[in-house]
Order: sequence, then C-alpha cells, then structure tokens
Amino acid sequence: MNKPIIIHCRDAEEDCLQIFLEECPQNWPIHLHCYTNSYNCAQKWLNAFPNLCIGLTPKVTYKSSTALHDTAHRISLDRLLLETDAPYFIPSMVSQNAMVTSHPGMAFTVAETVANLKNISVKEVLKACLENTQRLYGIKL
Repeated sequence: MNKPIIIHCRDAEEDCLQIFLEECPQNWPIHLHCYTNSYNCAQKWLNAFPNLCIGLTPKVTYKSSTALHDTAHRISLDRLLLETDAPYFIPSMVSQNAMVTSHPGMAFTVAETVANLKNISVKEVLKACLENTQRLYGIKL
C-alpha cells in the first residue's frame, strides 16, 4: 500500500530495531510513535532509517523525564514530530484536577517544551514538524 509504518514500541526497542533492520527497507517512511527513550537509542533508529521521524508526547514536559529532555534537545528538527498519545500523558503544566485526559491540542505544550530545551522559538519547532508531517505522510497542502 506504500504507506508509512507507525511503530509503538515499549520496553523492547532493541528487539524492535533488530526486526526492522532485517525486514524493513532502509528508506521506508517510519514514524516512531510515542517515543520515551534515550537519545542513544533514538540515534540508532535515526542512523538506520533516514526517512524515520520520532514523535514526542507531553511526557517530555515531566521533570522526571531527563533522558527524554536530552532526546528533545539533541534530535534534529527535521526528524521530529509532535503528538499527545491522547488520552494519555497530560502535560505537567495542566492540573490533573482540571483535566483527566490529554487531547491533540496539547501537542502545543510539546512544541513549547522542545523549543525551550533547544533554545529556539516555538514557531521554528511548529514549522519543522508541519514540514516533517507533510513529508512523512505525503500530505500536500
């Protein structure tokens, strides 16, 4: 069908990567969805698959997510996607009492956090992620 592959891998990154190295064409478009791991792990995927983008969620807003902060800081903007994994991962700046589920509009909090970690503007992050989404999914605006 020539569609991008979306991967949601939890606690099996090395196994998943090995399977993809064996079974997936190197240039296939891949969205590594809901990424929560270290930059070292991300770099293995990024090096192996040049058309892969990594989706970060509001988990990057959590103070305890230091490895994910490093990933957000170090990942190239042309390989980044914003997502929420709704209804999960309510951003840390939103009161758990005020909202019990996440929604797609909260992807902006991911963009803000990434911009702060990279010391760039939110507009730069949003522009890059729009371009990445269009490229990865073949969307023409």
